[in-house]
Amino acid sequence: MSTRPFQAGRPFNADSTFRQGTASNAEAALEPFTRTREQQALVRRAFQWTVLAHQGMQAGFDAFL
Repeated sequence: MSTRPFQAGRPFNADSTFRQGTASNAEAALEPFTRTREQQALVRRAFQWTVLAHQGMQAGFDAFL
């Protein structure tokens, strides 16, 4: 995952991001869908929900163990 801070209003550019493993793969896959600021906002929001869901699943699995 990239460690650079969120920069509101700045166009997404897959070539200028920190590239490492799956982070670069995900950014390259999303690049066609993040051409406008509105699209970027939707992708960021979806990612936030994905992280929250992953944390919840991990907590549930840990409790199960």
